[in-house]
Amino acid sequence: MAFCSSCGGHLESNERFCAKCGADQTAQTAGAPAVPAAAPQAAIPPPPVQPFAGMPPQYPPLPPVQPFAGMPPQFPSPVIMGAPPGAPAAGKNPLMWLVAAGVVFGLWYIGTHDKDSQTPGTTPAPQTQPGPGGGGGGGGGGGGNQNQAIIAAQKFTEGGYSAANGQIQVTQGQWLNGSNIAVAAVKLGCEQFDANGQNLTQDQVTLTGPAPPGATVTLPTFSIGAAAQGVAKVKCAITDVETEN
Repeated sequence: MAFCSSCGGHLESNERFCAKCGADQTAQTAGAPAVPAAAPQAAIPPPPVQPFAGMPPQYPPLPPVQPFAGMPPQFPSPVIMGAPPGAPAAGKNPLMWLVAAGVVFGLWYIGTHDKDSQTPGTTPAPQTQPGPGGGGGGGGGGGGNQNQAIIAAQKFTEGGYSAANGQIQVTQGQWLNGSNIAVAAVKLGCEQFDANGQNLTQDQVTLTGPAPPGATVTLPTFSIGAAAQGVAKVKCAITDVETEN
């Protein structure tokens, strides 16, 4: 197979001129086949480097960390008015302790001695076996023997008040003779009040003894009178005494 000495194209054995470039083939050296010349390659510049698609974008550096907004402001230590700097706080006034102790004692005394706020209708506590003496209205004046000091030494307590069959009943009543004189009988004055503290009735019952000096007489359940309409509170106290002759 022959080649064109000019362009290297294929030639037929009997062709003088190249069909591709038209070069005369008679000038070709005998026996040396035409070698096609290599076409010069144009320099191709490399493509620009593209950033990696998976890389994160570049951000500017973060600002400096600021203090947490929810933190309370820092205040200087409190200064005690009237005290020099660095001086320790003054101790509590002893008078305040005395006043507080007095208040606590007063509340304790009221809570343990004031039983007049019980209202009728509550379930009476179990009744103790009554001792000597009786309940319910009897005679016994004693006006000439009245002695304020003896009256002040008497004390009446009750387990409770209740309304039964239209009557105000007193349960677990106790009469304490705190004087040094034997007492034969005492008069018990009772008042009934409504829910607003309005006095409704005043009743009087005689409690018979005898009650020796310093003795306590336990009374059976007794009535102080008819229950007033709207009664909410009952209060009883010893108002007179009759000493033994």
